[in-house]
Amino acid sequence: MPNSLTTGVSGLLAHQRQLDMVANNLANLNTTAYKTQRIVFSDLLYESLAPATNGNGVAIGGTNPIEVGSGVRTAQIGRNFGQGSFNSTGQPLDFALQGDGFFVVSDSNTNYFTRAGSFSLDDGGYLIDPATGYPVMRFGPTGENNLEGPSFQKAGDDRIQIPLGETILGSPTSFVELSGTLNADSLGPAQQVLTSANNFLTGGGVAVNNATLLNDLDTNTSAYAPGDQLVVSGNNADGTTFSVNLAVDNTSTLGDVVTSINGAISGAVASLDAEGNLVLTSDDSGPSTVSLSILDDAGNTGGTDFISHTLVATTVGRNGDVLSGQTEINDVRGGLHNLGYEFQKAGPNEWNLQFTLPDSDGTVVDGLIENIEFSDDGTLLSIGGVPNPTKNITLNFDGILEDQSFDVKIDELFQISAPFSMSINQDGIEPGKLVNVMVNSDGLLQGVSSSGQIFELAQMAIALFRNPQGLSASGNSYFEATLNSGTVDLGAAGAAGRGTVRAGQLEGSNVDVAYEFTQLIVAQRGFSANARSITVADEILEELTNIIR
Repeated sequence: MPNSLTTGVSGLLAHQRQLDMVANNLANLNTTAYKTQRIVFSDLLYESLAPATNGNGVAIGGTNPIEVGSGVRTAQIGRNFGQGSFNSTGQPLDFALQGDGFFVVSDSNTNYFTRAGSFSLDDGGYLIDPATGYPVMRFGPTGENNLEGPSFQKAGDDRIQIPLGETILGSPTSFVELSGTLNADSLGPAQQVLTSANNFLTGGGVAVNNATLLNDLDTNTSAYAPGDQLVVSGNNADGTTFSVNLAVDNTSTLGDVVTSINGAISGAVASLDAEGNLVLTSDDSGPSTVSLSILDDAGNTGGTDFISHTLVATTVGRNGDVLSGQTEINDVRGGLHNLGYEFQKAGPNEWNLQFTLPDSDGTVVDGLIENIEFSDDGTLLSIGGVPNPTKNITLNFDGILEDQSFDVKIDELFQISAPFSMSINQDGIEPGKLVNVMVNSDGLLQGVSSSGQIFELAQMAIALFRNPQGLSASGNSYFEATLNSGTVDLGAAGAAGRGTVRAGQLEGSNVDVAYEFTQLIVAQRGFSANARSITVADEILEELTNIIR
């Protein structure tokens, strides 16, 4: 009879534990990253009233054992490490884990593991859990010796330092990349060409040549004789003037006139074309002031109507069209400068590129890239006859002693029949201050400077256990490793089965209210049933006592 009382008491205790567990789950309904507990019961030892027997194999069969249980006990209280919902906070230092793993914090003696990623910075700029002040731990050498950007982490110190407001040095431009389209319909350069208004004819309409006598020209008004002169004058290509007197007689030819012109003028060449026109062509392309006048001397016996052969511009000299723009680059101190660029059409499918600096910024030591050639389909063919070579330019900035050179990349340049469009990319960075922090899904913390520079700060440590059910809860949403949890495995998020990090979010609890209410009813019914069994046992004992009386 006493067994029924103690058995009922064990049931009361077990279901009281269940009520405690359900109450704790409901209390932590809104606790960040709380993981629901669950209870599992098992029966206690059994009293054997009769053992099992076997039959004689003929007429009598075996019998089963007769056993009476002694109650129930709590076999285990485990945790449901299933994913909680995500709540967006917009705070840059709020992190949530999607998948397996734990953040790591430490009190310098013991590492604790948590899913609650609501972190902040202390007065030293270290990332901490503000609930306890414990610093968040990092993994690996990231942020200790960065090749690009500053290094704020110290070897041997696994804390994460994020010194907001710290000065970030700039870096010089090492390359400029130009990609885009040059308008294939742009005009190339042209030489100035002057042509006589009317061609020279002889014999009533036959085109002349260099051997044609002046006296045989159709526009010759009277024959030249010894002692006559032609006055040849005009402007040279550089703007200076020239003037010579050419002695002519009855043996003089148009070729003599052409030779005299070429001997007197500079920067241009005179010739006769197949139709008898006198043509004067500038040596160089571009606008030109070259001009030519041929007149009879006032004392001549002979004469020709040279006015009817006045030279007029049939091709106006011009430079190639220029397509230009500017971008910003950085010197060795990170200082910002405007770099101008000009693409000038140099010929069919050919361009030159010239870089410029404002006078107030410095001088261009070497800024010309010539003979940028394109194929007919618009793709880049070569630069200076070499396919895709590396080109660089050299500048000297005011106040800086040494010249600065950087590569120029134009392999994504095209010449097509479309408006000029250019996109510029360069790697120089201005100085600034650390103003923000962001994190990738793999837990890599990156700093953002006020000048837009992004660099690696640290790699957050994410812990993984072979048996997370073996972890021991220590309060503050922390867990500690135990003998049965297995050795902690630290690494980056997203690797080797670890979950990924979500920035600006916190993980909610995974408490299912409806399920917990159901368990609350189950625990209550179980408690009531066991209380009833104790009551009945008590009444039977009372009846037994009355019989004895």
